[in-house]
Amino acid sequence: MAIGRIMCFGSGNKDDPDAKKSKEIEKQLREDQRRMAKEVKLLLLGAGESGKSTVLKQMRLIHTKGFSSQERKQWKVTIFQNLLHAFQVVFGAMEEQEVDFAEDSNIRYAEIIAADPDIGPDDPMPIDCLNAFKSLWRDAGVQLAIKKGNEYALHDNLTYYFADIDRLFAKDFLPTDQDILRARLRTTGISETIFETGSLTYRMFDVGGQRSERKKWIHVFDNVQVVLFLVAISGYDHVLVEDRNGNQMHEALMLFESIANSKYFEKSALILFLNKIDLFREKVQSGQAPISEHFPDYTGGDRDVEAGQQFFASKFRNLVRDPEKEAYVHFTNATDTNLLDKTMKSVQDMIVQRNLHNLMLFISPLAMADPQFARAICFVVSLYDIDFGGEDLRLSSAKAPEATELPENERHTYESAFLLPINCFGHMLEYPAALLRTERYMAFGKLEGNVDQAARWLWKLLDVDLSRSSIARAQSRARGGGLQAKENYLEAIFMDKPFDCNSWTPTNPWEWEPWLTPYTTADIRALIKQLNRDTNTIKKHPYEPKHWIRRAKTLTRLRYPELAVGDAHKASLLIQNLLEGFNTRPNSRVGYNLGFWMLDPDIDEEMLEAEHENEQKLFEKMKSEAEDVMVSNLCFAPSYFRGQYVPAPYPWLEEKHRMRSEEVIQNVNLELADPANGASGGITCWLKRYAFGPGIGAREGADLLGVFAARDIDAGSVIVIDRSRIWGCNGPGREGLRKENGCPHPLHPNIESDEAKHDIRWVRDRLGKDAANTVLRCRALLNCIQDGITHPLDHPLSARLTPTYHTNKNIGYDEREYFELEELAVIFEALQQFGVDIFSNLNFDTWVIFVLQARLDNNQWSDPNTTCLSSLFALFNHSCEANVAWTTQDDHQTLELTATRHVQEGEQLFVEYDSFMNDKPLEERRRRLYRWLDGPCQCSRCAREEAELSRTASPLTDSFGSSDWDTDEKPTLPEDLRVDLERWDSAHEC
Repeated sequence: MAIGRIMCFGSGNKDDPDAKKSKEIEKQLREDQRRMAKEVKLLLLGAGESGKSTVLKQMRLIHTKGFSSQERKQWKVTIFQNLLHAFQVVFGAMEEQEVDFAEDSNIRYAEIIAADPDIGPDDPMPIDCLNAFKSLWRDAGVQLAIKKGNEYALHDNLTYYFADIDRLFAKDFLPTDQDILRARLRTTGISETIFETGSLTYRMFDVGGQRSERKKWIHVFDNVQVVLFLVAISGYDHVLVEDRNGNQMHEALMLFESIANSKYFEKSALILFLNKIDLFREKVQSGQAPISEHFPDYTGGDRDVEAGQQFFASKFRNLVRDPEKEAYVHFTNATDTNLLDKTMKSVQDMIVQRNLHNLMLFISPLAMADPQFARAICFVVSLYDIDFGGEDLRLSSAKAPEATELPENERHTYESAFLLPINCFGHMLEYPAALLRTERYMAFGKLEGNVDQAARWLWKLLDVDLSRSSIARAQSRARGGGLQAKENYLEAIFMDKPFDCNSWTPTNPWEWEPWLTPYTTADIRALIKQLNRDTNTIKKHPYEPKHWIRRAKTLTRLRYPELAVGDAHKASLLIQNLLEGFNTRPNSRVGYNLGFWMLDPDIDEEMLEAEHENEQKLFEKMKSEAEDVMVSNLCFAPSYFRGQYVPAPYPWLEEKHRMRSEEVIQNVNLELADPANGASGGITCWLKRYAFGPGIGAREGADLLGVFAARDIDAGSVIVIDRSRIWGCNGPGREGLRKENGCPHPLHPNIESDEAKHDIRWVRDRLGKDAANTVLRCRALLNCIQDGITHPLDHPLSARLTPTYHTNKNIGYDEREYFELEELAVIFEALQQFGVDIFSNLNFDTWVIFVLQARLDNNQWSDPNTTCLSSLFALFNHSCEANVAWTTQDDHQTLELTATRHVQEGEQLFVEYDSFMNDKPLEERRRRLYRWLDGPCQCSRCAREEAELSRTASPLTDSFGSSDWDTDEKPTLPEDLRVDLERWDSAHEC
């Protein structure tokens, strides 16, 4: 095969001028690739007035020839405009504060400045403006307004320029370096400065910090090695230039949280410059602007500069959700060239040390746990020339002798190094040509063993990119712990086994497309077998996008649009990662089954380029195919990435997940007996089967549960206090705090006991006013991970819940639901953040998420801003004449249930799901309750009113059911006085 490939690419006349030209072009491209490998892309980010442009100017002064005469003339114009603008801001402040000039002569001078005179680069600054500036600067009214400049976004360079104002108006004036550094020019668009240090070339990008400029940032987010985020630490009491209702520090904190946790910068070094430290010291030491007035959580002294510095540094560090990601903090003054030069040198050292640290962080623990295994990894690193970025960091015996010792006669043989990792694991593994394609490995032939196992181990050793996992997780997988966990959860997959075609209930009903011919039994059986094959293939090769696309197409044919979109989106994620790899790894090759990237120094460059081009075309075609599958299943695309479906039980769902076991009931009763849940005076109630007697409900009534009084309960007594761990709230976004009814709590939807890696506030912020339900699902999944539950449907809080799948087609209820691609993508991203491999761990497959969603939707309660699953309250059945009232607490997580009248022992306890419907007529109430009930409500009140309507010849319409729907004798339900309650909609029929 190797010969054939060489012949294929070796043809052509060497003397052909076109061939020579092509060779030269290709050589230049290869040189460009090598040059780019030594480049460091450094991105300057931050809010407006943070000093980003000043840093860029300093880099020009330090690493290039600085500014030319013509550029300095242009900066003279900018300085003059800065002075004019500053005084115009002052005049506006004086007018707003109703402050007059102390000297009447300054009114005329103010008119000169307000006229906004203009100068050119070759013009001196006008003398009449000098006289006006000097007189105005001495005016007491002007100085009073300047002292409140923080309230009007006044530039902080006035004091510097007025220290020597006459110099600026000299005829031959050219700005000095310091003058230029102090000048303020709003950045629009993107500026780039290139400089070299040592063997590295730095490309530093500056982007506008104002809100209106941030939409342009995305254009420079690719392949960023270092994010340098600047904050004006002195701006803790300053308003924003573009929004006087906003605070500079609050804006910086929100922006930093978004950048620090962005998927674009997962692997980028994060450096924080707390800039303008000189102004901060002056302000704090003066005591005129105490930090505690603007940040009540500050507990340091009002004049304690060090405490203030550490307070703000901690606030920013705490916003980084990934515990493995560090924010390197420096206190800087961007106008101090010497200080910034020293700081940037330490940044450069940090970049190199960080690369080496990442490598040693991966190797060192392995040497302690398993020296033989560590030797194997060291040889893999050396053998494949793994590139950790920035520098060539090969691990040699000099760097780690204890991890690379081999017999002298074996040390330099490729074969020994090649076989050692295999023998370490006790396997003889097959490395096919598709895995190691260079000629020196071809000679070894194929070894006996297991291909999949080889690919898994090499993925563990060589790659942490595809799953976007941290170095710490890579260590855990490489030690072998991850493999056993994978084997455990592979046993729990259900879509890989046949199921009865009679139980198939498509979520895309045939009624929606009546022009299509429904499948025959043979068709369904064939599709089931194809689904099983697709799933088994994914189990073996979870990182191959084509397998996810194939199953997405099978699910489309099986008429499960929501599941097809999930699989197609996973394929798209994998493909996007691969396509990015071609840009960031020009000398790398895709390993076997797309599990890792591998550098091959001996490969023919022409062959590698052709291979990359072919593979890139293949992946782009594959991505288009995945997108087509998504669009075809999103019925509102391309206008809205939303689909519709009818929730239905998936036929592959195991029996244990279709019913509630005795263990579930026992656990609930233990919770009801807990004094912390309201049973301080003894057990008040318990959960029992056969809520409405044998024969009524699922499994002959055995799975229809109800909560019953365990003793006599007086009116007003507390029955249950239900504190939830699963809840969500809407995120208003920045503007929503003023314009939308969003949750303003800084910690929600997290709680204090959550770890930093479980921070999901970004979900609330991304989805805004529609975030609550998605946050609820994320917290439900997070609970499984925090509690160590392998499968989400096995968690005690989800195992007790049931969905309502509407099978009664006669009630006229529109059972269709909608799903959003963005919400599904957010859940996938959250799972990855929680440490779940969404590709190989099929316990968190898309269908599991939708099963969990159906249970949550049927049992949650909500108010306009919050949704919550109260897992005990959800077990109470409904009655339109309830004997239990429920009230929510201010924390949105606690719900209290109290008796509305005296309840006798053994009597079932009922709540009213939607008390706003209490005074509505029967048909309207029943229509509302179809959300939770698969049929008309048959509580005592509804049965009584239905009988009364029948006697008065006002029968119910067919669309809302009638008394003929069930002729069985009905149980006697409590007859209560009607109680008007202010509640939001709630739970389900248990």
